[in-house]
Amino acid sequence: MANDGRAGHDLVVEDAGGSEVAATEVLAPGGAGTLEVTLEPGEYAFSCSVGDHRGMGMELLVTVVRRRGARLRRGTGRRSRPRPAGRLARRGQPTSSRRRSRR
Repeated sequence: MANDGRAGHDLVVEDAGGSEVAATEVLAPGGAGTLEVTLEPGEYAFSCSVGDHRGMGMELLVTVVRRRGARLRRGTGRRSRPRPAGRLARRGQPTSSRRRSRR
């Protein structure tokens, strides 16, 4: 994540219950950081918690769904295949890459 703005920003991931799952430190303007998190299927909010940034629209709601056929190895947290166990989709957007036909 890169902060190309003029103010400090962070990235907070919260589950559907509002509990923090992961977060970065506040990044100064021009700063950069990395956040790695493994998410179970469910609803999550990604937002900036600095000031009123979330209230000003710095929020993205995502749904993580399990991919058909993907299996996790017990106890390792790693996938048995080199494919993602889930995918992210903006709420209200189709998760399939197929386009719906207009009628």
